[in-house]
Amino acid sequence: MSELGYDESRNLDVAFHFISEGEGDQLPAVVRRIIAAHPDVVVAIGPDAALELKRATSTIPIVVAAAPDPVERGLVESYSRPGGNITGVAPLASGLGLKRLEMLKEAVPDLSRVAVLSTPGWDSRSTSKGRQWVDLQAAAREVGVNIFVVEARETGSGTDTTNTVLEAIAEAKLRGADGLLLLVDAVLESRRSLIAQAAQHHALPGMFYRLEFAEEGGLLAYAPDTLSEYRLVAQFVVQIINGANPAELPIARQTHYETVLNLDTAQELGLEIPSSFLFKVTKFIGGAQRAHPNDG
Repeated sequence: MSELGYDESRNLDVAFHFISEGEGDQLPAVVRRIIAAHPDVVVAIGPDAALELKRATSTIPIVVAAAPDPVERGLVESYSRPGGNITGVAPLASGLGLKRLEMLKEAVPDLSRVAVLSTPGWDSRSTSKGRQWVDLQAAAREVGVNIFVVEARETGSGTDTTNTVLEAIAEAKLRGADGLLLLVDAVLESRRSLIAQAAQHHALPGMFYRLEFAEEGGLLAYAPDTLSEYRLVAQFVVQIINGANPAELPIARQTHYETVLNLDTAQELGLEIPSSFLFKVTKFIGGAQRAHPNDG
């Protein structure tokens, strides 16, 4: 924001509101506090926060980030003309499944059978998960691996997926999986630490779609570059502060991605990552701050 002329020491007041993993039930109360403060603009990270804010206000401008498929989710009317009070940044969807599967295969050359973790809805082509699954099936044929879905169903109140996530990952191992992918899903993302640790426990090398999965112990992530994503968010915020109407600000597509490798997880899984893949990694986690191969 300071690069765009706004600074907390001079002309900007920022209030942060965080919700820890597994505490999604607190979201409505947090949103009520935000709306009661009458901010000039709200930044929502992730689809759950954006949807809750959309339900709470139709007047306060909202800038979203890390929210795939904003049109299908009902956040905006279209990418080119969002309508309403929401705009922001959405990740690219086309080709990402193939890219992630190719990279997982390159990092783990013996990979042959990959489990795909999803919540219900993956078997309907009318949903985002359904389209992701269709794309992944085509990607698997191209890469030369077998894939199958393991499903984590909601239980109890309809929001608790802890036990079924663990059961689904255990099922993946029992069915002979030697790798793990996820369909992009807000419910699964809220269980990222659980998923990353369970994958490691069952010796399943995983490729994930957000950096945070790798930070929590997942092996790999091919994920939006957070810095470039938030720079786009800042540009939207400044435009709105200066009088722009979010309804007329087209959704920006995130085109910068990071390849992330957790070296500690690779060691824990007993993997020897090929040097050809290491040269493609843009961010290493763990491994005693290992130098990048290109630095040598």
